[in-house]
Amino acid sequence: MSITTEQLEQLKGAVTTRVPYISGVVPLPPQSTTLFFGRDGTTGQLGLRKPEDAQVQLLAKLCEPATFGRNQEDLLDETYRKAGKMDVENFGLNLDLGQLHIPEKIGSELLVDGRPFRWELYKLNVYGPGSFFKAHKDTPRSEAMFGSLVLVLPISHKGGELLLRTKEEVWTYDSAAILALQNEPSIGYVAFFGDIEHEVLPVESGHRITLTYNLFFAQAPAPLAQSVASVAHPFETTLAGLLKDPDFLTDGGLVGWGLKYEYPNLKGEDELVARISASLGLKAKIKVYIDLKEIWENEYSEGEFDDETWVNGLGLLLRSIPSLDSIGDESVYYYLRSAYGHSEVVRANEPTQPRGANDSDDDSDDDLDDDPDDDPDDDLDDDPDNDLDDDPDNDLDDDPDNDLDDDPDNDLDDDPDDDLDEESGEKTVTLQTGGQKKPEVWWLSEPTHACAEVPFASYGNEAQLDFIYGSFCLVIDIPSYATRKNGET
Repeated sequence: MSITTEQLEQLKGAVTTRVPYISGVVPLPPQSTTLFFGRDGTTGQLGLRKPEDAQVQLLAKLCEPATFGRNQEDLLDETYRKAGKMDVENFGLNLDLGQLHIPEKIGSELLVDGRPFRWELYKLNVYGPGSFFKAHKDTPRSEAMFGSLVLVLPISHKGGELLLRTKEEVWTYDSAAILALQNEPSIGYVAFFGDIEHEVLPVESGHRITLTYNLFFAQAPAPLAQSVASVAHPFETTLAGLLKDPDFLTDGGLVGWGLKYEYPNLKGEDELVARISASLGLKAKIKVYIDLKEIWENEYSEGEFDDETWVNGLGLLLRSIPSLDSIGDESVYYYLRSAYGHSEVVRANEPTQPRGANDSDDDSDDDLDDDPDDDPDDDLDDDPDNDLDDDPDNDLDDDPDNDLDDDPDNDLDDDPDDDLDEESGEKTVTLQTGGQKKPEVWWLSEPTHACAEVPFASYGNEAQLDFIYGSFCLVIDIPSYATRKNGET
C-alpha cells in the first residue's frame, strides 16, 4: 500500500508554513537613551527620547555612502542604493537585545523550533529624504549566516517602508507608521531570512535610522539564543505515528519536501523536516529535482513529443547541481542521465500511468540505488558523505559539501550504456513510462521554490545561451513496514 489521502494530508498539515519574517516594537530601555557617534575627529550624541535635529543632521553628515554586495564585491551605486552608513567602531549604544526578548522571538517564531543562533552588530544606516534601497537579497557573510535583524530607532520619519517578497507574496513593514502610534519612545524591529528579496522604499521626510545585526547559526554561545522546547513538534509525532502504521508505505517509498529557502543553509521548515527525519532514523538527502517535460519540449519537435503519452511529474533526481559547460550539441536529457545519474522518478501525487502508451520501457529497474548488495528497501544511495549528520548534538551537517555529492563519478548510475539500444547501439528517446513503474515521490511541499539555474550553450543555426532549472529538495527514504517493525530504520 502507498499513502492514503488522509495520511498525506496529516503529514502536510503537521508542518505549518510561516511567513519568512517577524516584526514588532519594544519600549526604549532606560539605559539606551543616547547614541554616541564620531568620525575623523568629530563627535556627537543623539538623545533618543528627545532627538535634536542638529544631532540627526550631524550623524547623517558623518556617515559614508552605503555600498551593497554583488558577486562577493561591495559596490557603490546611488541609483541602486542611496543611504548613509557608519561602521560599528564609530558609534555606540548601550543596548542589550536579550533584555528586549527579541532573540527569544527569533528563536521561537522565525526559526520554528528555537535552533541556536548568535548575532553580531554590523552597521548603522541613515536614510534621509529621498534615500532608498532597491530590491535585493543580503550577501551572506559566512555559510552560517541565515538572516538579518534591523532595529529602527525612534527618530521621526515618513516613508521608507521595508518590502519583503517571495514568489507568491509581498509584506510591508512600515516602521514610520508603527513608531508614530507608540505612546512612548520605542524601537521597531524586523528579522527575516537573508534569501528573501527585500527593498527600502524612498523616505519622504525625516530620517530612518537603523541598526543592522547579522544572524548566524551557532553551536556555542557568543551570545546565544535558544528557546526551551520540551514538547515534540506535530510533524515528529505525526511521522512517528505513521511509521508504526502497517498501511503507511507498506513496501517503503520516498517522501519529498521541496525546499522553501535557498540551499545550502537549511532553515525554517526545511531545517525542521530534515532534523526530525534524521532524529527518527530516516535517511534524508538533499537532491536537485528537474522536471523532464520542460527539457523534452525544448529538445524535441511537435512530432517527436506527444502530450497524449506524457506522464505528469516525470523528472530526474540528481545528487548535485549539474555543470553543462562541456555538453556541446549532445542532448541535455542524455547528458544528465549519463553524467548525473539514472534516477527517473514519478511525482506520486499525480496519475502514474500514461494515456495511450503501449510501448515498453527498458528502465523498469530504474531505482535511486544501483548497488545490488544494498538493502532493497533503500531507494536512496548509501553514500555516508551524502547524508544528514548522524550526531544527535548536531542534527544537520554544517558542511554543504556533505549534502550534495559533487563527484560525477559517484552518481546514481555510472553506466552510460544504459541509454543505448542493445541491438543498434544507438540512443533511444523514451518520452513516457510505458506502464513500467518508476520510483514514486510523495511531495509534501512542491519542489518549486529553492531553484538552481544552470546555464549552457545550445546549438541550432547558431550557438546561444540557454538554461535549465532545477529545484532543491529533501528526499526522505521510508523503509518497508517489515523493516520498520524490526527496528532497522
